[in-house]
Amino acid sequence: MAQDAHDRTTTSRTNTPGTAPVEGQQELSQNVNGAPKHPLNTAEKQDSELLNKFGVVRHSENGVVQYKLAGSSGDSTLFEASASAGEFVQSEHKLETMIQSKIQDLKTHYHVDFSVEGENAVRPYVSETKRGAMLYARAPRYSELLGVEAALKASEPSQFTDEKNKEALKFYFLKTPTFGAKTYDAALFAGDEKKKLAVFFEPDAQPGRPITATDALNLHQDIKTSIEALAGHEIAHNSEYQMGLWSLDKLKPIAENIGWTTTEDNSYWLMRGARGEFYRLTNDGLSSDKGWVRCDSKGTATDDLGVSYADAEKAPHLTNSEVRERALLRPPTDYFTSPDEMLADSLMLYRVGEGGKQELSKSGVNLYNAVKDFDQAEIDARFGKTVDGVSKKVRLPDGSLVDNDERAQQVVANFTKTLLLV
Repeated sequence: MAQDAHDRTTTSRTNTPGTAPVEGQQELSQNVNGAPKHPLNTAEKQDSELLNKFGVVRHSENGVVQYKLAGSSGDSTLFEASASAGEFVQSEHKLETMIQSKIQDLKTHYHVDFSVEGENAVRPYVSETKRGAMLYARAPRYSELLGVEAALKASEPSQFTDEKNKEALKFYFLKTPTFGAKTYDAALFAGDEKKKLAVFFEPDAQPGRPITATDALNLHQDIKTSIEALAGHEIAHNSEYQMGLWSLDKLKPIAENIGWTTTEDNSYWLMRGARGEFYRLTNDGLSSDKGWVRCDSKGTATDDLGVSYADAEKAPHLTNSEVRERALLRPPTDYFTSPDEMLADSLMLYRVGEGGKQELSKSGVNLYNAVKDFDQAEIDARFGKTVDGVSKKVRLPDGSLVDNDERAQQVVANFTKTLLLV
């Protein structure tokens, strides 16, 4: 049976169908805010506080102090202030007010919620039956709120957790990594301490990372490094949960559409290869080592010549990159530890704007259309269809949700023509 996201919080990773993991996009931890090599002066302390607390940097020139967003690729000036003895305290208060205003705006528009400083977040399971210590959360940075806002705009209505569109996800920003200092997670989707569905951001979500997918592209970084993409991936997991994909019976048809299958006894997820072969994961898929083996339809490890290995550890192993290039439907990112994770990253790319859709289209028309159809099915489940069976809402290339009129259809059609879908 699928793990109950209301009851479990775990980062254990297997390749076993029917145990859909609750964690989301994984990235190697990055050192953040290392210990200074020399004592900080007052200005350096203030700059450090601005970055870590608000995701903001400042620039002083000719008596004018500019406050700008870290991780933005455009004109990111939030406001200016005249340099004075009390300027920093006043500006910090202004930033606090901006954060509270943005939180209230997002709560009103999307029904989501956010952690506050020192809040109990969750006691994650450290084994099948044992919970670990309580993890505490902090208040979000202003830059993080803008990244989450971008993801919500591009993912609506996937943030909702009930059928009546009244309750939605809560976003926690953790102070302590879920599984120690060497955690791989950048964000995860699970049930919180109150057993309500939530998105958790790990402490290694750097304060200066790109805010939106567009920022990432403009800064010549991978889309996945953006706050928008991290949030979008986890919101996509909520899509899967609400659409029933935590049930193996409902996940399997979608998995088949995006290049996966299972062994007859459902003991392994198998990725289909372009030449009729299969591949399965033998570790958590998060390490840089070779974690994949080629196998037959029963999951028995083989080499490229078809020689079987009773012990999979002794079989030739392949990296994520090697399997990605051999796949029948090429995963659009290097994170595809299971079909639900591949789908979540694919949905994220489809939703974060034209750049993401263009990246997704590189994996071909079959994957692109499977993701598009899933996204539309969720939209239809929320907003319905006309008596003629036409969707009432449709997602535009920029990710926004609009009425499905002639103008919207033309915008979508014109953009689709620009994609090299083969």
